[in-house]
Amino acid sequence: MVNKKTVCAVLCALLTASTVGCKANNAKGQTSDSGMAVNSSVENIQIIDLEEAKSIALEHSGLSENDVVFVETKLDRDNGRDEYDIEFTSGSVKYEYEIDAGSGNVLGFSSESISESRADTETSLSGEGSEQLTVDEAKAIALEHAGFAADQVVFTKSELDYDNGTAEYEIEFKANGLEYEYKINASTGKIIEFDTDD
Repeated sequence: MVNKKTVCAVLCALLTASTVGCKANNAKGQTSDSGMAVNSSVENIQIIDLEEAKSIALEHSGLSENDVVFVETKLDRDNGRDEYDIEFTSGSVKYEYEIDAGSGNVLGFSSESISESRADTETSLSGEGSEQLTVDEAKAIALEHAGFAADQVVFTKSELDYDNGTAEYEIEFKANGLEYEYKINASTGKIIEFDTDD
């Protein structure tokens, strides 16, 4: 006949072992609480700013900021990863870069010659003989209108575009939980359109 005290002792030992096992699992970070902590730290990874991404692309291309005209610079998300799309021209060559916003690594790049006819078209669209604003001047106009300094915002897009034959900059940035969007005439510096969103 089985002794009741022995059965109780065996059951207690089994319960204690399973409890210790649970605590060991907790220590290894296998619970959802630990998982949430890991995920939140991943989500809080700092990203480089737009100016750093531009510098990385310029250094990689061997050009200086004075040698180029930035056509598009924006923060994008691709396959769950934040990356900057940087596009600029130098002479008759167009450069396109994808820069990892977390590490600053160059994910991809290409360069191609711009056909002379296209370059002529862009010159005529921007206005014959007229000086065109640089992207930094357009950004300064948007910042002044919004009442921010450059170090108070995160630029997400600064792109030169053409609308009905008029060259204009599309400038977007985030500040104080709001997103600001501007369209600025590239020749006159006049604000064509602006909007703010949560």
